[in-house]
Amino acid sequence: KVHPGLVNPWGVQRYVYSFGYGFNGQLGTDSLVDSFSPKKVKIPKWELVKSLTAGKSHSMALTVHGEVYVWGKGWMGELGLGKGWMGE
Repeated sequence: KVHPGLVNPWGVQRYVYSFGYGFNGQLGTDSLVDSFSPKKVKIPKWELVKSLTAGKSHSMALTVHGEVYVWGKGWMGELGLGKGWMGE
């Protein structure tokens, strides 16, 4: 059975892609360089992402199992990991 939040005209999507400014790791690709074409975000293969959100220099993904993945700049606590933290 497919989770209702994952149904769209193209079917169930198993991957998340990002592009744009990447200096702070906010693209989630293990790279700190900008990308002007979509690149796959590093999220475990078994996870199904239900919702995404992004700030200026960080991003977050919520899975159907309630797990939250965060990446990017977290100098002011944006990632929920405490102040002064940057990474995935």
